[in-house]
Amino acid sequence: MRCLPRKRVRLHARSGQVLIITLLALSILVGLVFYVYNLGDVVNRRMSAQHSADSAAISGAGWMARSMNVVAMNNCAQARMIALAPVLDSLPLATGMSLKEATQWEGCIAAQLARGINESGRSGQLLRDGLEAIRARLATQRDILTPVDTLLNRGGFDMSSITHWNTGRGEGALWQAAATLDDLSTATVQSAGYLAQADAVTFGQANGADASFIAPLVPELPAVRGRFDHFKPVMMGDFRVDGQSCSLEDEGGRGGGIPDAGFWRRLGPWANLFQWRIYYSSPTAWEWVEPTPGRGDERGGGGQIAIGGRTRGAGARDRSGGGGYRATQYELMGYRTYGPVEWALRHIDRYAYRELSDTFFDYYMRLLSRIKLDYMFVSPSPVTVVYPDWITDYNQARAVAIPAPQNVHSTMFYLVEVCSSVPPDGPGWLSPGTYRANSDEPMAIWLDGWVDPQGWPAPKIAEHIWKDTWTYETTEDWDLGLHLQLENPDDPNSEPVWHEVYVVQWFIWGGINVGEEVEVTNPANWSNEQDLPAPYLLDTNVGDYDQIDPHNDKGVRRSHFSYLGVARGSPAADVWGSRFSSINPSGSMYAVAQAKVFNRTSWDLWTQDWRASLAPVTMWDDWADRLEAAQNQAPLVDNLVHPNEVLNSSEYFQRLLPILNTYTNH
Repeated sequence: MRCLPRKRVRLHARSGQVLIITLLALSILVGLVFYVYNLGDVVNRRMSAQHSADSAAISGAGWMARSMNVVAMNNCAQARMIALAPVLDSLPLATGMSLKEATQWEGCIAAQLARGINESGRSGQLLRDGLEAIRARLATQRDILTPVDTLLNRGGFDMSSITHWNTGRGEGALWQAAATLDDLSTATVQSAGYLAQADAVTFGQANGADASFIAPLVPELPAVRGRFDHFKPVMMGDFRVDGQSCSLEDEGGRGGGIPDAGFWRRLGPWANLFQWRIYYSSPTAWEWVEPTPGRGDERGGGGQIAIGGRTRGAGARDRSGGGGYRATQYELMGYRTYGPVEWALRHIDRYAYRELSDTFFDYYMRLLSRIKLDYMFVSPSPVTVVYPDWITDYNQARAVAIPAPQNVHSTMFYLVEVCSSVPPDGPGWLSPGTYRANSDEPMAIWLDGWVDPQGWPAPKIAEHIWKDTWTYETTEDWDLGLHLQLENPDDPNSEPVWHEVYVVQWFIWGGINVGEEVEVTNPANWSNEQDLPAPYLLDTNVGDYDQIDPHNDKGVRRSHFSYLGVARGSPAADVWGSRFSSINPSGSMYAVAQAKVFNRTSWDLWTQDWRASLAPVTMWDDWADRLEAAQNQAPLVDNLVHPNEVLNSSEYFQRLLPILNTYTNH
């Protein structure tokens, strides 16, 4: 048998096949690595683009909200400046009038102490203590007012340089400040849209975008400049709010309204933000409060001298702690607001509460401020007030008042009184534990017109002093040492015993006010109202907040308070870009974000609570139309946003609409 020769195997050929397979596997592996790398890079780029769009949207919307808050802040600050004008302008005259009165009143009591009181013993000491308490009280108030008067009226200080519109050297400081704020508001309104776009571009690109912007390209701040008299309801309007409605009168109240008020969407900062409210309520539950122990029922009484009028101080017979029903629960019915004028007056009145309680300082401040407010908003016709001048000598006062009582504006007396369980001629008169007196805080009494004590039935015991004595009855008064006694001690239901109480009253002459009329100066001394500062109001002609359907994608909230942020980035792969290229015909990667601007406190340009936040992108077809329309605005911001960026993004949006559901719900 013939054997065939063995075939030789070429090992080097088999090795080449393995090498080819290995290289092919490595290529696939490298491609897979590149794919994974590029895929991760694309995801990161997509996230970066979305961050850029978010930044553009919230930055642009935030600038618009910030601009609206600046305008609102300026409106409120202007209102405060204008409110301070009548208040501060009233200070010099109110201080001078109050100081003159306090000085003359204190001099009257000092003269009375010097001339004597014609009372001796304990009665005389009690009366002197009362007069000295009055004198010290008035001297303290005089000393409080003196340095203020020196500064305002005698130190060369000119309040009108601050408070008057026309000082002869231009506008006063407050008016200059208000006008400057008005100019700032104008600049803010006019520049808000452009600067909002600049902010969107800056922060979008700072977050990695090749290009970014917001739509609309030049957002509109819906504001219109008002008139000076739009400040009127802020200063002196009567603004009431209850659970169902609100009402606003331009005058007759304490202010705190806004000219474009509306329930409930637009109540203004004084009502909602600052909470400057005066609540009124209705009681719904009551409880009986027992009388304070030690004060029983009273009957009878009443002296020979019966006068009313304004009083300051306390009486010896003043009752306190009587029993009765007290409300324990209330139903809030609503509130009235107050504005910056009332705020300033309250601070003046309550800074040192009751420290000037004898004087008419607070009354003068309110009277003069109201007159000056009327100059501003009602009528510039001059108004006069009485500058007080007191004749404190009784004989001189009668000589002036009797022939011309119409020239007397008011008459003043002081009252020191004591209630005692012991008669004045008794051996224990004014013994400790038997009386109650007001000698620590005697009454000052002011009566309208001329009141001549010459005709009083009570005797005149000394120059300028009249004394009245009378009695009343009480069942108990522990201050006087009188305790409850029953007619039949063995029967708890028997009638109480009535105790007699003796009252002695000393009426001390205070004087008559025969002051002359003086004209109240007018800080609103302008000739042309067109020059005056004015607030900016929300322009509701473009639409208003719909409180029935307030969704941010409806009405004006969509058209003027929603913004679309657009960011463009490159989709090119970092590795092997020719093989990992985007099929996007735009050659770019786009991301969008939506932001909204809102005010959760009051929908107006007075309340500094405008905010911005991101929101889901909605109504894509509407944004596509607005992007297409935005191309007309491109020349206005071409130094910020290239017109091609707007054109390309608009085309991208238009092409995206047919596959929107797939694109957004993948």
